[in-house]
This record gives sequence, C-alpha cells and structure tokens, in this order.
Amino acid sequence: MSHIKIVPYDNNWPTDYLKLEQKLKTVLKTMLSDLIIQIDHIGSTSVEGLSAKDIIDIQVTVKNLNTPELTEKLVTAGFEYNKQANQDNLVGVDDHSPELKKLFFRYRYSSDKTAHIHIREKGRLNQQYPILFRDYLRSNKTACLSYQNIKIELATHFEFDSKSYYAIKDPVMDGIYAAAKIWKCGFNE
Repeated sequence: MSHIKIVPYDNNWPTDYLKLEQKLKTVLKTMLSDLIIQIDHIGSTSVEGLSAKDIIDIQVTVKNLNTPELTEKLVTAGFEYNKQANQDNLVGVDDHSPELKKLFFRYRYSSDKTAHIHIREKGRLNQQYPILFRDYLRSNKTACLSYQNIKIELATHFEFDSKSYYAIKDPVMDGIYAAAKIWKCGFNE
C-alpha cells in the first residue's frame, strides 16, 4: 500500500537532483550524444518552496524511446524498471496516444530516498508538459500555493489511498497545465 506524505520543501532537493543527474550521465555516457538530449529536474521538488512528496522526479529526454540498450544500462546500474508505467495520462488525450508513451524507473539513492526517472521522447506532449508545468509554478506564486494546498489536503484525506489521491490531483494538474499554456503564449498577468 502506497503512503502519501507531503513534506515541506527541502533545500537538499536541488543537490540530490544534481547527484542523480551525474549518476545518470555516468551510466548513460555512451548514449549522451546519440540518444539523450537533456536531463531535467521536474515535479514538485524542482519548484523552490513547494511542499512535495520526498521523491525526486527526473525527466530524461531522448530522440527515440524504442532503444532497448537504454533500459538494459539502467537496470544493470540498479534502476528498477516498471514496465506497466509506460504512459502518462492527460485529460482529453487518448490513453493509447504515442504522445503519452514513456519508460519509468525507480531508483533508491539512499536508505530512505527515492527518485523516479521518466524517459520521454523529445517534442511529445508528455515531454513538454512537466517542463512547462514546472516553469509556470516557479513563476506564478498563486498557482504554486494553490497546487500545494490541494496536495496537502488530498494527502490528509487519502494518505493510504493513492488511487483516489491521483484521481483528483492529476486532473487539477491538467487544469494548471492549461493555464501554463496560455501563460507561455504571453497572456500572463
């Protein structure tokens, strides 16, 4: 059973991310120029001041998702591959759309710290979403605080019911993403 716990922002998260990014670069060094385009800190831990689950989310952007060597290298290095978590969900987008395909890995980088690695193709909707979402929350304090309050409240009610937690949180995120797309076009406050 998954336990949802939102904690205050931790000033160590950016440093943890940088160490994990270096680990990924070391493990995938032979693929850096041919396949891997960029590595980004995403998710709530990438937004300074935002309370979050104590899990570092990382997005690895690749040219081609169908590269078995990528999975082999990560598994060999101790990253846990979750074959079932092979797509994202987004309100209004068909669940089987190639725009939502991904590879997902968990990595325990200390006795009590975990990272989630999301590998997505450059230019796909699910690759652009977390970057724009992160940047919007970094720039809009009201949206950031609203999102934080929703997560805290949901974790209070659904601490041991991750399915219900995400069933509410994910569509809220999609609404924030819609606002972020408008913001990106220059219609910001």
